[in-house]
Amino acid sequence: MKYYLVVPILAAFILAGCSKENSIVGPPSQQTQAKREWIKINTAATLAVENSYTASKSIEGSKGGTINLTQVYKSNGQWAIVTAKLSIPQGAFSGTKVISYTVNTDNASISFSPSPQSFQKNLSLDLTFTGVNLAGVDVSKLAFSYLDGSTIVPAKFTYVNANIAQGLLVVIGAQLSHFSMYGWSTLD
Repeated sequence: MKYYLVVPILAAFILAGCSKENSIVGPPSQQTQAKREWIKINTAATLAVENSYTASKSIEGSKGGTINLTQVYKSNGQWAIVTAKLSIPQGAFSGTKVISYTVNTDNASISFSPSPQSFQKNLSLDLTFTGVNLAGVDVSKLAFSYLDGSTIVPAKFTYVNANIAQGLLVVIGAQLSHFSMYGWSTLD
């Protein structure tokens, strides 16, 4: 009677050990994911309040609206400018909400609230950093991205430009289906 139990258990172990994922003769499978991280455009030591600027507005979802920000600031001892425009189309959400965003001038990012928040129609973001130090940044490996959980994912947009010589980072028409952190990241 004991042999009747041992044989099926032994067979299950042998079959499990021979599956493709657990191959003894093949190399272990490795999943590689591109290393992505937010860029740093201000290397000078600053206080947290010196590197973030906020704009907010009460928006009625059925009417839509825009929220604008223009801020002159110091980046690595030089004057720089950040402009942001969030366009909310009619019918993007129901009710009235206070929509806010905060631009971080240390890492060229923007965060939104209330978060988490999803929309029935995509919002559109225009974001420009002018006069920033992009020395050492490989623009061919830059992407305008958003944070999805703990993963940085490239965003959809109409136009993007990163120019080291002009110290310029521009994204026009970035499509926001939800609120998260958006900004410039590397893609390796």
